[in-house]
Amino acid sequence: MEKIGKIVSKIISGVLFLIFIIILGLLLYYFISLQIYNKKGSGYEPAFSIYTVMTGSMTPNINRMDVVVNKRIEKAEDIKVNDVITFISSSLLTPGTTITHRVIGITEDSDGEVCYQTKGDYNNVADQACAKFHNVIGKVIFKIPKLGLVQKVLATKAGWFLIVLIPALYVIVSDIVKIIKNKSSFNKKRKQLKKK
Repeated sequence: MEKIGKIVSKIISGVLFLIFIIILGLLLYYFISLQIYNKKGSGYEPAFSIYTVMTGSMTPNINRMDVVVNKRIEKAEDIKVNDVITFISSSLLTPGTTITHRVIGITEDSDGEVCYQTKGDYNNVADQACAKFHNVIGKVIFKIPKLGLVQKVLATKAGWFLIVLIPALYVIVSDIVKIIKNKSSFNKKRKQLKKK
């Protein structure tokens, strides 16, 4: 029973470590891409973007504090009805706000630019203004449930200490304990061999 517990513990810690590495890689990629975009400007937008959803307008498919990963879209026709997109709002109610909603219709504005009619899955009515293609940040390719809570906690000093420093200290201490146990075991075996 103890062996099963150790195996399960190793699997869980391995999976958590892998998830942590993937998330860290995504955040690092996004940070570097954003720095390049800030220096070089238009044409160097990140291929992927990460946003924390702050409202419940997409519940139950995307919940408050979920993180969505978006892929930049090069052509307007790559966005279809039922896709979930992240865009900069041009609505009079929420100008300049970053919104993640579902495409429920595709039209053209008076200038001939593609315009996406959007709506939050939880909302009763469609968004006031359509999302123009040039305001689309990307199409949602997947979500990471509740990762926004980790981001919120990491923004505080206490959260940084709890989430980063304590696990790091635990890993270091457990490795030191393993080294000491292995050395002790090695010394016992060596003494036994000398006695023979």
